[in-house]
Amino acid sequence: MMNIDRKIYFSLFFSLFLGLCSTTAISEEDILQISIDQAYPPYMYTSNGNVMGLYPVLISAVFERMGYRAEAKGYPWKRALHLGEVGKSGIGGIYMNEERVKIYDYSDPLYDEELVVYVQKGKEFSFNDVADLRGKKVGLNYGWSYGDAIDRARESGVFVSDDSVRNNVANFKKLVGGRIDCFVVDELAARKIIAEQGLEDKVVRLDSAISINSGYLVFSKNRNDQELLADFNRTLQIMRDEHSYDELVDAIVNSN
Repeated sequence: MMNIDRKIYFSLFFSLFLGLCSTTAISEEDILQISIDQAYPPYMYTSNGNVMGLYPVLISAVFERMGYRAEAKGYPWKRALHLGEVGKSGIGGIYMNEERVKIYDYSDPLYDEELVVYVQKGKEFSFNDVADLRGKKVGLNYGWSYGDAIDRARESGVFVSDDSVRNNVANFKKLVGGRIDCFVVDELAARKIIAEQGLEDKVVRLDSAISINSGYLVFSKNRNDQELLADFNRTLQIMRDEHSYDELVDAIVNSN
């Protein structure tokens, strides 16, 4: 029998999905387009043609409370970033860095992701912060920013960056195959992949987190959506205060 958390999650998802697909008197231009990463479970991904995950469901729930319809679409991350930068859509689940704040208006944080370092079992090393990656070959995802501290370390050559693949599953395969020394990944996403791929006896997390990165909703500054984001933030805070935010997050996180 499906557990209660999965029931809550799918009830939330399909009620939102049906709302987005309903033939109400809202024109195409009134639908808020949100681009997301198509391959970053459990936060945002596509499955059998459906957009899934914490960020699209949460963003849609907030906008629904505001009286808007939001349509999330999954793309390769570089494509999602391009669509957001040129103002064709918002972007869900994006991190903040120095360059992006010049381009986008940001919402309040949607969720805090814990970035950690995984290595092959038996090849652990002492790790406290990004400086301990010096000289290591580190797996990263193509087109991703990991926040200012990690991005600066990559650009300054503290570690050797290997960002030749586009998703976490591929990087775990490289790690197990010995093609990289370690891999930076969100802990929740890592646990899901490890369970699905049967990697429990092959990889291990180093103790300290490398970073805590928040995911946000953003719109290009050229769109002048500051008032919309202010309303979004107020509604998000209401959901936090009444604990419907916690219920939604727990249902999605615990269903994975």
